[in-house]
Amino acid sequence: MTRIAAVIVTYNRADRLRWTLDRTFAETFDQVFVVNNASTDATTEVLTQFDDPRLTVLNLPENIGGAGGFAAGINAAENADWLVLFDDDAWPAGGAINRLRAELGTVLPDVAVLAADVRLPNGSASDMNRPIINPFWNLRDRALNTLRYGRGGFTVAADTARDIDAATFVGYALRGLVARQVPKPEAGLFLYSDDILYSLALRKAGWRIHTLPQMQFIHDCETLAAGDVYRPLWKNHYTIRNGVEVARVAAGWMCPAALAYLLLVWTKRGLRLRGGERRAYFAIFARAFWHGLRRKRGQFDPLHLAQSRSSD
Repeated sequence: MTRIAAVIVTYNRADRLRWTLDRTFAETFDQVFVVNNASTDATTEVLTQFDDPRLTVLNLPENIGGAGGFAAGINAAENADWLVLFDDDAWPAGGAINRLRAELGTVLPDVAVLAADVRLPNGSASDMNRPIINPFWNLRDRALNTLRYGRGGFTVAADTARDIDAATFVGYALRGLVARQVPKPEAGLFLYSDDILYSLALRKAGWRIHTLPQMQFIHDCETLAAGDVYRPLWKNHYTIRNGVEVARVAAGWMCPAALAYLLLVWTKRGLRLRGGERRAYFAIFARAFWHGLRRKRGQFDPLHLAQSRSSD
């Protein structure tokens, strides 16, 4: 029988984790790995309330972010046939894993990942989890649309089965053989883009990534609830810093053009803000972009001065 393991990374969201685990254990996972990123809330108490024999908890000694958490979780669960990755604010829609099982017999051996159709709790598509077509690998079809429509030009709907170049770690079904053979996601990224960079590494290694619309996940994410600026503002440090690395990997020799495009996007986002929030954003932006150029990694102080200004 095909063994499917869930890999869930959590940090200080005990109530959401409880909700997610209730729905995870209702699915036909063979194992459930929860990576507790040194949470300081009631996460440990929540985990002790579940006595399901499928549960394995990895209590990390320090918070190494989502990137480090997924690297640790993949390492722990890699002997499963398939690993399904998701955060503590996401969960499989009812029957999702049975639908995944039903399709596995037809999956070609060069497919490393099956990406879920990720929805918001209201049923609409989750924009931040839309699958990605790398425009620099598909210049004829995607470059002009990216310039005209931004993110809409290089992302596609997940409600149709198709090959893609990258997907997010929400309903990301990874073949265990690949997890064992390919280097783990880069833990030093801390937050954001680890999934995109990992996907691009798989594609460069010759593996395929395919959407599986039959497998739906729900993502109750508040990070972009107020628009395209990440909340709280300190999170923009990681999406900008790591976005520089995504530009390097995705664009290759065209990286300067990719960075110019990203600078324009990130600047326009900041200009939509007002007062102290705008000043805080641009202070974070400048530091993050510099760190990205220097390829700095790890967790950084999210600019206490900028945080204080964001409440002006």
